[in-house]
Amino acid sequence: MKNLPLIILCSAFSMNAMATCLNAPQKNISQEHFSVADTGTVLDTKTGLVWMRCSLGQTWQDGSCQGTLSSYNWQQALEEGEKHVFAAQSDWRLPNVDELKSIVEQQCANPAINSSIFPVTAPFKYWSSSPSSYDKYNAWYVNFSDGSHKYNYKSFSKYVRLVRGGL
Repeated sequence: MKNLPLIILCSAFSMNAMATCLNAPQKNISQEHFSVADTGTVLDTKTGLVWMRCSLGQTWQDGSCQGTLSSYNWQQALEEGEKHVFAAQSDWRLPNVDELKSIVEQQCANPAINSSIFPVTAPFKYWSSSPSSYDKYNAWYVNFSDGSHKYNYKSFSKYVRLVRGGL
């Protein structure tokens, strides 16, 4: 009985670590707009964008993302996108901030993304290719913890999800 408060406290922390989505009748991003491929990619039929389902550093294996995410400063993220080859395609790139915001699921948090489409997404900050118009030292990112977007120093490290195509 002495350990009961500790057990309750630990349970509360482990529940907060999981993604939470409101039990809303409809998520803001319709799953019907996505066509999932066995190659670890997903086509957003509304925007024409093809997304990598995993973050850079992870690999698509056995129907899910495996491995550890890699973080990059903004310039490294741009370069990784330009040279990346995945699913027999070599035209991957860092998405702009509006493209990255298009996969935010406002009904979810930690991560703020549809985990059935983008499994094992970390609830962290992801770089966009959009530089800040305020100064040359900052660029925009999306925080997949809560779906917010802000700008930060390009020298800071963040995570990366690549995209290709578009309408």
